[in-house]
Amino acid sequence: MDEILQEINEKGEFPEYVLWSEEGGVQPDGGEGSRYKYMDSGGSGKIYESLSGDNTVIKLMQVGKEKFDSEVHMQSEAAKYGLAPQVLDSGCSNEVEGLHLCFILMPLLTDHLNLYDSETVAQYQSKVCQYIDTLTSQLLMVNTVDPRRHFYEVLRPGGLRELQMIDFGEFQWISPHELAEKRDEMAEACGVVCAFKSKRRKAASKSRSKSKRRKKADGK
Repeated sequence: MDEILQEINEKGEFPEYVLWSEEGGVQPDGGEGSRYKYMDSGGSGKIYESLSGDNTVIKLMQVGKEKFDSEVHMQSEAAKYGLAPQVLDSGCSNEVEGLHLCFILMPLLTDHLNLYDSETVAQYQSKVCQYIDTLTSQLLMVNTVDPRRHFYEVLRPGGLRELQMIDFGEFQWISPHELAEKRDEMAEACGVVCAFKSKRRKAASKSRSKSKRRKKADGK
């Protein structure tokens, strides 16, 4: 494991050569012996690409421990269904004024989908709808705040291309009775129109129940 991550885990604090400021953020790529280079700013942190050639990134953020643990847990659960990159490692510094400096190490995703582009939306609408359906019905998880910013296409073994999302800071758990409403809200926030399969399955189930009741009433 990279030295910077090892020190965080062993000491519970970030080493001195990782600088932090409200203006500049974390700069692990500054000076001699650089290990990361800045890539992007996510919804709740900054993303750095590893220079070691292992195709990983580190997301660094200043956040409350409870919120961070929730983000790591949600991404890890989504990764089990192939909906997010695997969390390879994570950790936090000691608390400073109620906040921690935390990191998530994960695989690098490169094929970002611009769901603000109408042609991209038209091309990927079916896949986005399937993603939302699986995320909500299987995991009872949703992002209705900023989902269209965080979709990537990934190449699976065998050549199959599927979607994943990153930045689970705005994701939330939902109850079963919220599923239909929240799923539609996420689809709208993604700019897609979906005919979710689970709605049809539910309707079919109701139809079968009515049929059974009619047979029972007829004495069949």
